[in-house]
Amino acid sequence: MKNILMNILTFSVVIATIVILLLFLGSEEGGRYVYKHNTTHQAILIKSKEYQCSECSMDVEDIEYAVQLITKNGDTYFYDDIGCVVLWLENHPVDTKIILTQTLDTNQWMNATEA
Repeated sequence: MKNILMNILTFSVVIATIVILLLFLGSEEGGRYVYKHNTTHQAILIKSKEYQCSECSMDVEDIEYAVQLITKNGDTYFYDDIGCVVLWLENHPVDTKIILTQTLDTNQWMNATEA
């Protein structure tokens, strides 16, 4: 009987620890990878760590190296660098309208195919 109670107590402690860690480490919104309904097909003004890279899930932290891929239906995907866009496109065929990146000198968003 003592072993059964000890096993139940151990199991309860492990489950409680996992639940507490998930609640503590999780965010209210979850991962933010896509901005919906960008029907103007213009760059979305974002802040550092506001979105996560659609390929590697890293926070888009250095905005000057960030990339935005806008589909024809208005979904905007974010990437922490241009390499992640290339990798993502290999596995996700989407109807791309435009890929935007920033210039390092003026920090203006421009078409990546013209950069």
